[in-house]
Amino acid sequence: MKRPIFFIISAVLVLVLLIAWVYVLFFSQTPTSDDSAFVNFPGNNSGEVGIQDPAQTDPVTDIRSNDRLRQLTLDPVIGFTEVRTTPNSTPLVYYVTAGRGQVFSINLFSGEEERISGTTIASARYSAITPNGAYVLTQAGRGSGSEFFVSPLNTGADNAPLTLIQEDIISFHATVDNTFLYAAKAGNGLVAKEYFPASSTSATLFSIPFQEAVIQWGDSALDTHLVYPKATTQLEGYLYVSQAGEPLARAMPGGFGFSATGNTANVLYSIQNRGVYTSSVYNLFTKEITLLPISVIPQKCARIAILNRMLCAANAGTHSGRTPDDWHEGSASFADTIFEVNLRTGSMAVLSNTLDESGRAIDIINPTIGSQDVVLYFQNKNDQTLWLFAP
Repeated sequence: MKRPIFFIISAVLVLVLLIAWVYVLFFSQTPTSDDSAFVNFPGNNSGEVGIQDPAQTDPVTDIRSNDRLRQLTLDPVIGFTEVRTTPNSTPLVYYVTAGRGQVFSINLFSGEEERISGTTIASARYSAITPNGAYVLTQAGRGSGSEFFVSPLNTGADNAPLTLIQEDIISFHATVDNTFLYAAKAGNGLVAKEYFPASSTSATLFSIPFQEAVIQWGDSALDTHLVYPKATTQLEGYLYVSQAGEPLARAMPGGFGFSATGNTANVLYSIQNRGVYTSSVYNLFTKEITLLPISVIPQKCARIAILNRMLCAANAGTHSGRTPDDWHEGSASFADTIFEVNLRTGSMAVLSNTLDESGRAIDIINPTIGSQDVVLYFQNKNDQTLWLFAP
């Protein structure tokens, strides 16, 4: 074969192959709306993955549903509270968005969602909102680089003023008196204060002689506050209590992995006992100890007004010799059941198996009882979304 003819045939073959390749690449497969080759990330049209503008979304509360267990938000939240302007007013849930610090409300009857504050706080990590819905305290950043801002929520503006609390805060909480409680580093310990957002002033409550502390705040400045060292199975922990404005005092025996929650009469606590995680109730007046039939991590419990009752989330048989360390560090996760605990008798009654009711594994954190003891609010540790359970 002559060389010119060979080159011509080769060029034609290459051209045919190139045309076929282009056709297969661009025209042979038409994507459909449910094409599984594309991942549907939550986000807006700006390309910002994982952040969704709630003002542009439909309400997530299904007002036609009679389900006791309902998911209230699709996006992760960093703080929430139930707001009622009067005892008989329509309940609203205020929540703060993760990463941005914007505040939204959900009407639990209509399902309507509204933006309360569009003020953005970059790297927002934790928030607390006063029960009257007037102020929000937000932590931005983490560790030694954290900043703490107080902002009013009734201005109706997207650029509400921010007041910086210039202290190294390790814990904070909103009170029923619409103030904030916080603990800040002072020397080798901590000092607990009440902050008055209307005047941007504070008053000292009590001191804590160590810095690595967990504080379970009471409902008001003069309520009962529980303090203990951060729980670890490697060290013994003990409970300290401040009641009615009194200085902090040692209250009860402790143990390894010690953590606790409680009220003015009873303390529910858990410890590691020879490789077994156990939970008990300690009566602050009679000094009696009642062992619970199922162990619970106290941070998964919510106090209610009746002194001898508490709602707790637990999963029987899933705790190990490293609990609660493994749960705090994220190597252990639970599909929780919600129990009602009788603190006087130690009995526990099942209220909801969340996996059966929702079809999802819900690892409950930050459980909070509504203002009229009728609703339990909480977050799912797996995705930080906000949920509601109405017994």
